[in-house]
Amino acid sequence: MTSSAARQSLLVLSIAFAAVVVATLALTALLVGDSNPATAGQRDGEPSSAPGVSGPAATGVGGVLAITGDRADALLLDREVVDDAYALLADGGRVVFEGTPATVSRIELDGLSFYLDPGDCDYSIGERDESSGLAALGVSCVAIGDIRETVMLSVEGSLRLPADRLGVRGELPATGGQLTIGDEILAFEQAAIDLRRPEVIETGRGSYSRYPPIYPVLLPAEHGALEFEYDSTLQHLRLVRVDVAGAAGRVEDGGCTIATRRLGQLSPRVTVVEMTLECAGVDLAGVGSVPLSGSLVVDVAELPATGLR
Repeated sequence: MTSSAARQSLLVLSIAFAAVVVATLALTALLVGDSNPATAGQRDGEPSSAPGVSGPAATGVGGVLAITGDRADALLLDREVVDDAYALLADGGRVVFEGTPATVSRIELDGLSFYLDPGDCDYSIGERDESSGLAALGVSCVAIGDIRETVMLSVEGSLRLPADRLGVRGELPATGGQLTIGDEILAFEQAAIDLRRPEVIETGRGSYSRYPPIYPVLLPAEHGALEFEYDSTLQHLRLVRVDVAGAAGRVEDGGCTIATRRLGQLSPRVTVVEMTLECAGVDLAGVGSVPLSGSLVVDVAELPATGLR
């Protein structure tokens, strides 16, 4: 074989070898998946199939709990359940929380259930992170037994939870405020609204949601209430009814202006805003048309990224 032919054969073999290496690496990546345990098993932009469950890409919650004692393990908690009881999920286990500040009420691990009282663990709470609305929770539970008292474990680690679950507002002001309606003062000791619940209309043939989805929002006060409607398609919140000291009245569409100013993030889902309302005239039964004005600090669940229009 000539030297030229030998060089050509070597070049062909080298190219073939490189192709095999690339194919092997690609197949390995396909089989193994994402090497980051916080995102493994989840494709970009792919929502979780379980209702009420969101992954770390959406919220950044979770962390790792080290398990020692009769079993040695680690719980990588990288998903959360926000419906009903709040919980963090892992492959093969979960941690359920109760109360505010949140404490661990149950740990499930490989078919074992550990039911805990608030005093069974020690906790340390960190500061609220402004950008994410999360705060650190240190957890240490020593010598806890499962419900059948057959296994004793100790659990220790650090988690990131929504700050509102831990009662951490930091420098964010408390909610509430006052509105002036004619000669009356409508006082709000607390103020929170949820923009996630569409109105359901009941009929003799069943129930259905209005379309486009309209979300009723009630903001109770000390001696009255404000009723809003939120159009999720237009991301528009409007005041529709006012009740003060037993006198109620509807508000005409466009009769009030609502301006919101973002103050901070209390959790990945809850934004604290200053809400300013101005109404030239609200027609209260038995009173007549009176102006409404004032500002409230409100915790808003699921505020659109673009704010309210």
